[in-house]
Amino acid sequence: MTITVTADPTNAPPRTRIVVATPAGSVMSTLSVWRNVDGEQIPLREQPQAGFDSRPVDDFECPYGVPVTYGWSATYSTAVTDLWNETWASTAAWTAATDGPAVSAPWTVSGGTARNGGNQWIARDVAPGKYRVTIASLVGRQVMLTDVGGYSVAVYVDTSGKLSVTSLATATSGNTLYVTTINPAQPFTIDIGESSVTIKGTGGSLSVPSPLTLTKVQLAPLPAPVPAGAMVVGAIRVQAYATIATLEEQSATVWLRPVDAWLIHPATPARSVRIASASTDYASLTDFDPIVNKATATRHDILGSSKPLTTIPGNRGSDEGVLKIRTYTRQAEVDVLELLRDQVPILVNIPADWMTYFKYAFYQIGDVAPRRLKPGVRYPHRDIDLPYVEVEAPVVDVANNGWSWAQLAADFPTWNQVKAAFATWNDMAINKRRPGF
Repeated sequence: MTITVTADPTNAPPRTRIVVATPAGSVMSTLSVWRNVDGEQIPLREQPQAGFDSRPVDDFECPYGVPVTYGWSATYSTAVTDLWNETWASTAAWTAATDGPAVSAPWTVSGGTARNGGNQWIARDVAPGKYRVTIASLVGRQVMLTDVGGYSVAVYVDTSGKLSVTSLATATSGNTLYVTTINPAQPFTIDIGESSVTIKGTGGSLSVPSPLTLTKVQLAPLPAPVPAGAMVVGAIRVQAYATIATLEEQSATVWLRPVDAWLIHPATPARSVRIASASTDYASLTDFDPIVNKATATRHDILGSSKPLTTIPGNRGSDEGVLKIRTYTRQAEVDVLELLRDQVPILVNIPADWMTYFKYAFYQIGDVAPRRLKPGVRYPHRDIDLPYVEVEAPVVDVANNGWSWAQLAADFPTWNQVKAAFATWNDMAINKRRPGF
């Protein structure tokens, strides 16, 4: 079991990368990762997925120039006991599935594989439980994992030759399609966890939400009619997990020390903006207005008395003021306005060694009006005042950093795969994928 943290101050924006790992071959059922600063334990905004034995996660909100440690906890198990291992000497352990056609040509076996003879489905029961299923290879549709509650997960080969997955997240919902980059001609594993099913193999991995408790493995040639031999299934092994283990660990101390300050967009780190202390190549910090903590007490003047009464509803307000920056290029100006466009509160992260003592916090930015340094002068310099008020950290999901058209094409070679992964065009633009992608 390990937790390894690496500071990356040159990334845009700066980050720490945390890698957590349980013993090789194990499956994490639950896990959480947090940051420790000055005795405070803060859960990371982006949490790694369960269902794996090792996962990385990036922290774009680590304060600059102060000592930080990270901690994590997890529950995990290891598949150690074979429930059964079907190597296809025969189909004697399999029966005609009640879900499929009642009468059809039987399946045949040869060379360690099983082949359909027609449209008949065959099935093999297991005691209800959470298992690891390993399939040596698959051609055609489809291996279905089902339970008595109506939940199911099915894997099959799509038209691109990769593995696709359909999952029933609730007993009454429709199937959700997930397109993977996993090569079905090579062995792949299906790990059934408490609330998700994780598929791993050569070329990729995928975790889908599902409360599946396995009771039956079905081989279903679909869609009918299916020619004999069109579906070919390699050896299938079902393994039972060992007793669930738990862990909690702390990392070594790490310092994230970038040269510049950053205005961090918590939902889309790629939109964050770099601010230098003194530079003319992009954007710099020029000044702060005085910090104001507004009074919330109300004054009540009393007739005939020189002394008013006050009512106090609570504490003074949080920090308010104006952060003054200057942009030196048109691109820097555009980047600042794009950072603020959706009005999500931003994190102001200024290195401690600047000694500004500006509070590391999230701030809501008010009205913004970029202005020229001198009217009529033809250069791109702009002064931009950012009126701010300190607010609670926003509740937002993290989109992937460094998202681009090139990366989209690499991750999803076909338009059908794009449609399967993203619910809307805006989701695709910020790389907000459906669960499991």
